[in-house]
Amino acid sequence: MSSMAAVNAVRSAATLGISFVVARSVDSAQFGLVSFAIPLMTFIMIITDLGLISAIVRHPEIDRRTAGAAFVFFVVVGMAGGAALFASSRFFETSFGLPGLTSVLKGFGFVAAFTIWTSAPRAFLERALRYNAIAGVELFSLGLAVAVVTWCIFENVGIYSIIYYQLCLNLSRFLLFSFLGQTYFTPNFAFRILKPLLHVAGWVLMSNLVIYLARNIDNILVGRYLGAASLGIYGLAYQFMTLPLVLITWPVSGVLLSSLRKIGSDDAKKNAVILAVFCCTSAITFPMMAFLIFGADFPIQRIYSSHWDGLYFAVAVLAPAGALQSITSYCGTVLVDRGLVRTNMALSLGVAGSMVASFVFSVQFGLAVMMITYSVTSLVANLLNIVVISKWCGIGLCEIGRSLLPGLVAAGLGLAFTKFYFGNTAADIRHWLPGVAVYAAVVLVVLWSFRAKIAGHIAVLGSDI
Repeated sequence: MSSMAAVNAVRSAATLGISFVVARSVDSAQFGLVSFAIPLMTFIMIITDLGLISAIVRHPEIDRRTAGAAFVFFVVVGMAGGAALFASSRFFETSFGLPGLTSVLKGFGFVAAFTIWTSAPRAFLERALRYNAIAGVELFSLGLAVAVVTWCIFENVGIYSIIYYQLCLNLSRFLLFSFLGQTYFTPNFAFRILKPLLHVAGWVLMSNLVIYLARNIDNILVGRYLGAASLGIYGLAYQFMTLPLVLITWPVSGVLLSSLRKIGSDDAKKNAVILAVFCCTSAITFPMMAFLIFGADFPIQRIYSSHWDGLYFAVAVLAPAGALQSITSYCGTVLVDRGLVRTNMALSLGVAGSMVASFVFSVQFGLAVMMITYSVTSLVANLLNIVVISKWCGIGLCEIGRSLLPGLVAAGLGLAFTKFYFGNTAADIRHWLPGVAVYAAVVLVVLWSFRAKIAGHIAVLGSDI
């Protein structure tokens, strides 16, 4: 199963890398259109999902008829969701004053439909533990999509390169997963037999909606009050911030849920797996995000044009929040596994409420103030997540702290050494290269000093994930 996490990470990294490459060839206003469109597409996908995918993966027994009803259900709602996004595209362009948004939203309407259709057949294969087949489909589809987007970039298609990439990726995934998963379902329209799954799924849906609101209201507000150019800068900086989520946390979360389900009722063993995931994730993500505070200035100046002025500041401000989110984003998975869907909902509601309040209050003072407010609020809210996990799952705060210690010490000392010798940033190659070398050396030495602890956690993951 660790191979599945690796495949998911590769796909996520490719998608993120394509965004960075395409952003280099367009201005921040054009990129802002995609940053505005993606949250709307995500909303459609969450609404149509209804939390059923998590229920399908987690439910102990699902027969072919129930699986077939779920498959047809997702085909129907995928068509409806994509059509809704397509039909509302002109409304959003005129209401928010974002020229060019209509065609972008129409493209993402098709992407939404294909992605929704893919959910059920992929989940059936995951239930059957056919991870090699899933990995093969993901890698083949990714290779095909990368070939298409590479052609688009050379043909100067611009921001639509991202849409064509997503269209190719998700259409091929749907076709291949449906072909491989057909042995597990018999298509039918008996949607009423999905009711037992919806009992749990409803709470997952509400939790997902709350998390969505907290993570995406910022894009809507920035687009509405600060314009497409500011949204483009914020949107790209946000993608830097989500690097650890996209590359590690989200790919591992799906695998973690399946693994915890396999362990059964052994809470002590589950807690060991959770702490191991925390330790290994933070050992990578904390140093990664701390490096952006020091090391992102020089490459951003060299790669992006003057249309992206202010991007480095945005990246540096959001980096600490991204580091902590890479850990606390596992909390929902852990609570759902324990059956604490209402607790997860309440926690999500509290976090979302604080984030929305911070956006609404701070956006009137400009982009810089909003990002600083967001980062501080996010850090406080995510610390609350850790406290909740500690209380409800019986994992001591000291245990959690010790699992995060290697990554935290490595990031802190690495940043301290580079700041002492080279200042806050490295804006030219003569300072940047030595700074990178010093930072990497300090991080590696610190992690090596914690090698016994890290090796122990890796051994737990090797046996359970």
